[in-house]
Amino acid sequence: DILEGTSKVVWDRAHKWRTVGRMARYVLTHPTILTGFATRATKLGWKARKDLLAARGKIGKISFHIHNFQDARQLDQVRCETCSFMVMTPEGPMSMCIHNAKRDQYLLVSAQVKKDGVVKFWNPVTGKLEDQKPDAISVTLTRKNARGRGQVGETRTPTGELA
Repeated sequence: DILEGTSKVVWDRAHKWRTVGRMARYVLTHPTILTGFATRATKLGWKARKDLLAARGKIGKISFHIHNFQDARQLDQVRCETCSFMVMTPEGPMSMCIHNAKRDQYLLVSAQVKKDGVVKFWNPVTGKLEDQKPDAISVTLTRKNARGRGQVGETRTPTGELA
């Protein structure tokens, strides 16, 4: 609602108090937004209280970028090739949509760790150190982690195949 309602408001990045004033005017003239804003601001302020005190209340700029990622099963090749939102991989720059579609290949990889002179392997799914390097790491998809990779309840390997 806030993004839609403020789409025509000009935010002056050079003068933060002018921006704060414009945002305050908008929120004060929209009571339903004000209630939600006050609730969220209070929760965020409480959560960040130690950081705000350490910074003596000084807060810098913040930018938002909203990107409509493609579903992993329906990637548009032309859109991926012309994408300006890229991530660097060992194979070179890659569209974030493609990276998200293949993210398990990058994230479900165990890492070798030396602890007290002993080699262990960190499992990214469990977050624990294991004595043996796992042959394959798989994850069971839930509503929270599926995000276009497949159906909830499926178990996927890093290559995206069903386990």
